[in-house]
Amino acid sequence: MRFHIEEEISSHAKEFSERTGKNIKGLDLFAEIMIEGPERHDWTYKKKDGSLISVELTVTPIRDDKGNIRGAFGVFYDITDKKRLEEEFKSYKIQSSGIIANIPEPTFAIDLGGRVIAWNRAVEELTGIPAQDILGKGDHEYAIPFYGKRRPMLIDLITEPEEMMKKWNCEDITKTGNVIAADVVPFKIRGKSTISGPALLLYTITDGKTIGAIESATDVTHIKKVEEALAREKANVEYIIDSLPGMFYMFYMFDEKGKFVRWNKNLETLTGYSAEEVRKMKPLEFIDDDYKDQSSESIEMAFLKGYSDTEAVIVTKDGRRIPFFFSANKEVIDGIPYILGMGLDITKSKETETEIRKLALGVKHSGEMIALANQDGIINFINEAGAKMIGIDANDITRYHFMDLIPDHLKDKMNTVIMPATVEKGLWEGEIQYINKKAGNTIDVHAMIFTINDPETDEMIYLATVSLDITERKKAVAALREVNKKLNLLGSITRHDILNQITVAQGYMDILEMDGLIPKNSDAGDKCEKVAGAIETIKRLILFTRDYKDLSEQSPEWYNVGRIIDKNYKNLGFRSIQLVNETDDLEVYADPLFEKVIYNLFDNAVKHGEKITTIKFYFTEEGENLNLICEDDGIGISDEFKEKIFKREHYKNTGLGLFLSREILSITGMSIEENGVYGKGARFRINIPKGAFRFTE
Repeated sequence: MRFHIEEEISSHAKEFSERTGKNIKGLDLFAEIMIEGPERHDWTYKKKDGSLISVELTVTPIRDDKGNIRGAFGVFYDITDKKRLEEEFKSYKIQSSGIIANIPEPTFAIDLGGRVIAWNRAVEELTGIPAQDILGKGDHEYAIPFYGKRRPMLIDLITEPEEMMKKWNCEDITKTGNVIAADVVPFKIRGKSTISGPALLLYTITDGKTIGAIESATDVTHIKKVEEALAREKANVEYIIDSLPGMFYMFYMFDEKGKFVRWNKNLETLTGYSAEEVRKMKPLEFIDDDYKDQSSESIEMAFLKGYSDTEAVIVTKDGRRIPFFFSANKEVIDGIPYILGMGLDITKSKETETEIRKLALGVKHSGEMIALANQDGIINFINEAGAKMIGIDANDITRYHFMDLIPDHLKDKMNTVIMPATVEKGLWEGEIQYINKKAGNTIDVHAMIFTINDPETDEMIYLATVSLDITERKKAVAALREVNKKLNLLGSITRHDILNQITVAQGYMDILEMDGLIPKNSDAGDKCEKVAGAIETIKRLILFTRDYKDLSEQSPEWYNVGRIIDKNYKNLGFRSIQLVNETDDLEVYADPLFEKVIYNLFDNAVKHGEKITTIKFYFTEEGENLNLICEDDGIGISDEFKEKIFKREHYKNTGLGLFLSREILSITGMSIEENGVYGKGARFRINIPKGAFRFTE
């Protein structure tokens, strides 16, 4: 036993004596070991050169057939390196325990056997598992708080081959030297989102041999919220960019080399190019050749000064040319200058400009006076026709107040009637007079005076007028009226004389009949009857010309239909039938002879209704128009004569009343027809257009 150390034998003998209760000394220890055996102990041996090594000795007794010990069989292993590693690791644990415990990230460590050797405070708080409950445990128990089951973690995979990583779906793991990391789907522990990693190896201090591994888990709850918020913001920005108002807008951004790096969907929609095509194009490739130079200068100006704008025409993929207004701003991102710009389709603006020019020319060269005055009544614009009408220079118009154009005898009407009506209703229309400042005379005009209001506040901004010189027309109308007056006088005298002669002829015919000079039922009697009928017809025609000459002699006015119906019903000849009047407060804009129309409807019903007992007036709506209906329960009118009764023809001696009625109604755009059912009664429908009827309150 020369390779044993006596002090170590004595120490083990003492421990063995205390354990067995025997008094064992020296080499007797081995005899006892053989009796107890087999026994495994760690010993320190002395080599030939005097150096010491650590061994693990196993002593197994050799027994005979009777069980008596005849000897022993001993096997020992050199465990010097193992002992040294254990000492190194024990030293590492002492030195690192304080560091690991105070690492702010949840951190734990395992030895090469997979047993937990460190579990810091942060991982205790994260998992809810105290260190004393898990230290020393292996078999992947440390994975249960993270995954809910036993499985390898990064701390295990750091020493494993790539096949093991693939087995556990860890393709995204990256291994750099002795550090392993992963971008894995976060898992939740006690309400917090975490990701595992990184993991790295632990080494001995003296010779750098691997003794275990360490891993940290990071709480990414806040990080995930930030990432989600950033993702939402990015999505919002993308949505805003792609949803810039109107299909006629486009957003573009390109670097100094002219390469597009971002654009909105409208650019593709408008130009007809796909995203892939746009990605390969440069901004100037969209521009019409006539505008390329100025567009290029505008881009250079934007890079130089930071902003620019220009108008240009773009050419779409299918060859359409569209005018655009471009506004560009320079932005520097990560040290690289970009142009961030907006393009606005100005097709409608160009069309509007053209229309405005046409309107301006129309206003300038209009034959009517067009003028504007401000809120104080000072005129600040007048066209050429207006300036000529009032005899002033258009450039001097701002010296005049609107009331300076009005004759003294109309100023009171202007202040008390016209201006209040204009302000209240926004428009006044009628005939007034202006003063010609140059000639000093007055001019008759048909004027529309109206206000132009602020669209937001509805306050008056301008007082405007459009006036037509009707001086010559009024003179012509006056002259025509004078001629018409004389013709009417002549016609009236002529009608009077003719009617007198007709009365004389009818008188002689009556005398001949009373004297019996014309035998009844004779040929002469028949002829005389026809002569009498012809004389009566001539009389009706003469009376018709008296009514017809009054058409349009006076201006149309508003008439209450119900009152006119009631007034005509008071005629003694119509009281034999019952009246139903359901026209309420209906008023119509008609010629003053409208009353004659209602009379003719009554007269036609009474004369030709035969079995009539009731006549009814009411109205119905038809789109924007109104129908005034006159119905009776008489015999009615057959289809053959429904239109003929309105013509200058005789139907059962109806005369010209309905023909005259149609003429009277047509003056204000009304029409009349008969659409009753023959045998059930007549039904006259008067169609009244929008604007020609109203209801009084």
